[in-house]
Amino acid sequence: MKKFLAFIFCICFCFGLLGSGLSIFAEENYADAAEIYISDDGMATAPIVMKKMDSAQDIEALAEEERPACALFEVDQSMNVLDQNGQVIGTAEDIWNRFSEKVVPAFYAGNAEEGTAITDFLLEKNAIDALIVSSDTETLKASYEQAPMIGRVWDCILENEPGELDQQLLYDIHTKVSASHAKIVLLDAAYAVKSNTEYLQRLADSVWFRADTETNTEICTMITAGANGILVQDETQAYKIFSFLGNNAVTRKIFVIGHRGLPSSVPENTTEGAVAAAKAGATHIECDIHLTADGSVVVCHNDTTGAMYNQDLIIEESTLSDLKSLQLKEPTVGYEDCRMPEFTEYLSALKSTSANIFIEIKSKQNRCVDEAVKIVKQLGMQDRVYFISFYSEQLAYLHTAYPEFSGGYLTDVPTGIGPESIVKQSLLGLRKDNFTCNPSQAGCTDVFLTYMAARGITVWPWTVNNFDDFISLFNAGASGITTDHADWVSDFVADLSSPSSYAFEYRSGTVGNISVTATTYDGTQTQVVPKMKIIDDGGTSIKMDESGNISASKPGTATVLFEYSQKYKEEGTRSYSVFTQPVTIELKADMSLWIIGGIVGGCLVVAAVVAIVVVKTRKKKTDPIEPRK
Repeated sequence: MKKFLAFIFCICFCFGLLGSGLSIFAEENYADAAEIYISDDGMATAPIVMKKMDSAQDIEALAEEERPACALFEVDQSMNVLDQNGQVIGTAEDIWNRFSEKVVPAFYAGNAEEGTAITDFLLEKNAIDALIVSSDTETLKASYEQAPMIGRVWDCILENEPGELDQQLLYDIHTKVSASHAKIVLLDAAYAVKSNTEYLQRLADSVWFRADTETNTEICTMITAGANGILVQDETQAYKIFSFLGNNAVTRKIFVIGHRGLPSSVPENTTEGAVAAAKAGATHIECDIHLTADGSVVVCHNDTTGAMYNQDLIIEESTLSDLKSLQLKEPTVGYEDCRMPEFTEYLSALKSTSANIFIEIKSKQNRCVDEAVKIVKQLGMQDRVYFISFYSEQLAYLHTAYPEFSGGYLTDVPTGIGPESIVKQSLLGLRKDNFTCNPSQAGCTDVFLTYMAARGITVWPWTVNNFDDFISLFNAGASGITTDHADWVSDFVADLSSPSSYAFEYRSGTVGNISVTATTYDGTQTQVVPKMKIIDDGGTSIKMDESGNISASKPGTATVLFEYSQKYKEEGTRSYSVFTQPVTIELKADMSLWIIGGIVGGCLVVAAVVAIVVVKTRKKKTDPIEPRK
């Protein structure tokens, strides 16, 4: 009886997925997803930990309870696993059989031949829960043609100076990630800067960093840059730093998407509402687009106008002039003259703001996508937009025709099954056309978010109009949250910034004072006194009191983080913390003491020289004159 009921449940579940638009692609033929390890550190935005397998001991450690979520293997064309010296330490076959249910395996393809061998191996295993990593975009493209269900990571090798990258280069990185059919870009830790990370994440890329030195400072740098994932050689060190940062640490900016603008205050899908949402602090503005009878693109939610405007017209059967003549059915005070915006004027109104735009494709016509893309390019806003839709076929068309643009699939999270099964179903529905996951909020648990993150899939739940639900998703580390109330976050601190270094003269007592800049979602900047978390005190025994006064026991150089905590509500108990990136504080010995010491020492030397000269002179005067011979 139990087996029969289970069978009935599976049938119902599969039909439910089909009804929601997710394709199951003969799900039973694919291997299960891994049950990954999740640290209990409490960080809201803990990055996924991937470990490079450099030895047989590293591989054996995957059997431990505390383990990386992803394991990266170097392989040759025969699928032998190699250590850091190129020596064989195992086979992919053995590793898959032993550990594919415990970690997400990732295989590095150094060339096209290795890429083919890895892809063939994963196809043989009916794998979907695996990653192919390569610095060669053509190798990634070839693997996609063979096995679109497998995940890909583009290893982006740069020769730029360390630090912040210019936006054109960042956009080029994004387009290559998308064109490679990858969702993850892997960068060196040298580029672990908040601005680099946020730029790419705004376009729905998952940003991972590769450790070089493996120092606590470097790992803190990667995490506080907002990394979605980090590649390390010691996962235990990373987990310790998670705990060091503490509960509710928000090290990655949580994006806030104004659903149709700011409909809680301003008519939806209007230019006025979009601008209001951006001013209120929305990082992204969501809008809905349709194609008119004369080939224009307009912004409106429904395919008919009667719900919002004074006439009920079918948009795709109406001209632009017909639609522009409509007036609001129930005008909002102060916004009586709002009209249905043409897509061009809508984007133009947002161009001067900092907001990105979520464009929901409501039309089933491919031409709507073509015209929208053309407008975006004419306005030079390619790096500001992200397409979403309930129509997977439209997103598939976008991915094929315009691979440089990201696409997000609007769907539901499967419920009633374990996280591994949810991930399996989700990957089958998302990976083929390189979609991100844009689900309704139901089922978006912190476990689901972490499981998807380990596969490089960002999650953008909608539409969250209950404040407590909003906070739960914010504190669970969702990539972005769609809401009618973008103004909820106006006064939330979105970023904490500081000079990268301070220099104070060391002396007893207070040596200096620290304040940092807190920036809210609406752009307001305030100087605040942070808390200090010491990464390395450099032997200084550095301290900071509640007023920001710095003291230490001796000169030296310390490395620290600054932290600022904020309650979600003044009357509430839940809070979150934001951080600067690592800051060095140099405590120089007091130069006045050096100067005084130098003067005194110099005087003593002079006095000694004079004394010697006097003694010698006196000695000469008292010596007897020897008679001539």
